[in-house]
Amino acid sequence: MPRFLNTLRGRLILLLCLLLATAIFHTGSSFLHDWQEMRNARGIEAVGHSVIAIGNLVHELQKERGLSAGFIGSKGGKFADDLTRQRTLTDGKHGELIAWLQDSNAVALPATLRAGVDEGAAGLDKLAETRSSIGSLQLGGAESFAFYTQTIDRLLSVLNQATKATDDAESGQQLLAYVMFINAKEQAGRERATVNGIVAADQPMNVSQFQRLLVMITAQDINLATFRTLATTDDISALATLLAGQATQESMRMRATVIEQAFLGNYEIEAALWFATITAKIDAMKLLEDELARSFQERVRRFASAASRGVTISA
Repeated sequence: MPRFLNTLRGRLILLLCLLLATAIFHTGSSFLHDWQEMRNARGIEAVGHSVIAIGNLVHELQKERGLSAGFIGSKGGKFADDLTRQRTLTDGKHGELIAWLQDSNAVALPATLRAGVDEGAAGLDKLAETRSSIGSLQLGGAESFAFYTQTIDRLLSVLNQATKATDDAESGQQLLAYVMFINAKEQAGRERATVNGIVAADQPMNVSQFQRLLVMITAQDINLATFRTLATTDDISALATLLAGQATQESMRMRATVIEQAFLGNYEIEAALWFATITAKIDAMKLLEDELARSFQERVRRFASAASRGVTISA
């Protein structure tokens, strides 16, 4: 045993050193933990920003898809001016997504998710060519619908990947609820485009069209049911209010007429009225989507703030 430990002073110095070493170890461990939490929070923030930018672009693409269906179904007789204006709105949200991907904060995105976002955005490379073919009526309704839907699906697949990009359980559940709601809205958008083309042409449906329409309606119900299992009580209540609203009820009445007359035609529904009515419903869904996004961002901000405070205290 070292000679200095035979004295009280030596033993006190040793005890002090041990306590100091323990404190440094715990402080360092806490600092590393909080630093990792802060990095995770920044990653979640980047994921949240990407998800919202994609959701905004998808919303505009959904409207452009529906107007394109009406334009083609009416052989260019309807929706021309609306379609021109909508393309400008789509381009604006596309530009916002590209600007975000070039932002320095986007480097916090997980690599696999960044690759998915880049791939989804690349799907828009053929947008100008497709628009030109639609404008000259060289593209059929089915082909137009397929292009927009495949493009939207690529972007939505990124949102599904994003739900796996966080280790925070509450953030993950919030994000999953948000994605389920957006998926339900996408099915409503598909319904809007499909029925718009049908009533604009005012011809009987074929069996394939009828089956696709029923699948869209069923998928909406399934996604909303899943959303209810994940969402907060307030969000579930907001959804109930939305579904009870005039636009939703009127669009459901028109939907019932279209299904009843599916193989007869003669729907007696103005395409512009259908589009405006279901768009009012989908716009109401977008408002709830935006509220879900704000709630998610607030959760992430609190998470990041707590981690930042932890790093400051540890330091």
